[in-house]
Formats: sequence, structure tokens, C-alpha cells
Amino acid sequence: LNIVLGDDAVPRASTRNILAIAREIVARQGEWKPAMRRELEDVQRRALGLWAPMTRATHWNRVARLTTGNPADYYTKDSGEGLKVAASEEDIKGTSPLLVPPGEIVHIYSKNGQRMASLVNHRWPGFRQVEVSRHMFRDHSKDAIMSALRDTLAVRQCQRATPRWMDAPPIGPVLCAVCGYSVAWASSSDNPLEQSRELRHCYACGRIVCVGCSSNRMTLPEFGINSLVRVCEHCYVNSAGKFRFGEKGCLPKQQ
Repeated sequence: LNIVLGDDAVPRASTRNILAIAREIVARQGEWKPAMRRELEDVQRRALGLWAPMTRATHWNRVARLTTGNPADYYTKDSGEGLKVAASEEDIKGTSPLLVPPGEIVHIYSKNGQRMASLVNHRWPGFRQVEVSRHMFRDHSKDAIMSALRDTLAVRQCQRATPRWMDAPPIGPVLCAVCGYSVAWASSSDNPLEQSRELRHCYACGRIVCVGCSSNRMTLPEFGINSLVRVCEHCYVNSAGKFRFGEKGCLPKQQ
């Protein structure tokens, strides 16, 4: 029995998938090269300003100067969900033998912040593409897998679903549900694509929040989440009446 956690890139690192993602990177140079060039220019601009602290107001005003006056006009590109690459049948021809995880495979994934598990085999379509994400290598660590297994068991025991996570608008600014500013206000870059990297969800209410309004961490045992997870300022303050804080995090108050 093998465990594959989330976007773990190691079991997906077949010759077929690597060739597919390499071809995709080359084919999309016209998209990522200008974005990378712009981010380097933004970092240089901020360095010349002695790395002044970023605030919500300064970010919004700077974006407004780059548009006709309405910052919302600046965010016109699809925020995206990262690069998804599917391998074609042509990738199989002429390559080395396909290496896949042996035996039965348990795939652990997240749904609205809760850990779920499904029994799959090596033919599952999810293993035929590389999901580029911030967790693609961390998901292969022993600590991450053990923590995910414990949370999966806790979720099955509690049998209570978390609130549905809010979807980001495909076009336009992605605003924090707490402060009302762009989720990318703390970033050095003004690139509209920066929103997809800075977007966060509160595990307690499911709303979209920025990094500044979701700096607190707590456990949510009522949802089977025993690891410390991100929560917004509203849920963190409101939790005082529902939970008690102890050495192991936030625990339900005893009746």
C-alpha cells in the first residue's frame, strides 16, 4: 500500500510527464517571460525605495496610477490555478519504460480544507499530469504525510463538513473578505498574476483573505482538523466563545 499526498511531484515524475511540462514551458514563453521581467523590475523599484514597508493603501494607490483611475481595471487577466500539464500519447513513444507507484495507492487530497482519502491505481488520470503548486515537493515529506493521515482519520470520525471555500473571480481584482483590499497588497510586484499566489482561504469560514488578515493559526477539531491551519481575524476573535486555548492548540470547551 502506497500513500500519495496531494500534489506530490515525486510519483508523477515519469519521463512522459517531465517531457510534457518541459514542452509546455517552452510553448508558453510569451506568457511567463514578460511576467518574470515585470516582477524583477518591481523588486528593483522597491529596493531603490530602501525596501519601504508595503501597506494596503500604498498598494491600491500605486495600482490606480497605472490605470485610468480605477484599480479594478488593472486586474484583467485570469487569476488561474497554476500550470496543469496533461501528457499526450505522443509523449509515451520513444521514451523509457513508464515507472508508476506499485500496488494499491491511497491518494490524500483536500476538499474545502478537510483531508479526504481515496483508493486509486496507477492509471488514475491525476498521475498523468504534474500539478505545479507550492506544495508539490513538501507533500512528499514524512511529516506532511503523517499529519495528513491523522487529519484524514479525524475528519472521518467527526463527520462534519467545513464551509464551502469561496471561488475567486476569473477576471478582476481578488479582494480580501476582511480588509477589502487586493490579496496581493503585501507583494513587491504589481503583476496581476500575483493574486493567484497570494490568495488564501480561511479554514473556518471558507472566505478569501489576504496574508495580513490571516496570520493566526489554530486547530479546528469540530471539523476534524487537528493541525494548526490559517484562519481569518474574524474567526480567530469569534473563536474565544467556542474554544479554549491550550498547549496543543485550540480545543472545544468542556460542557
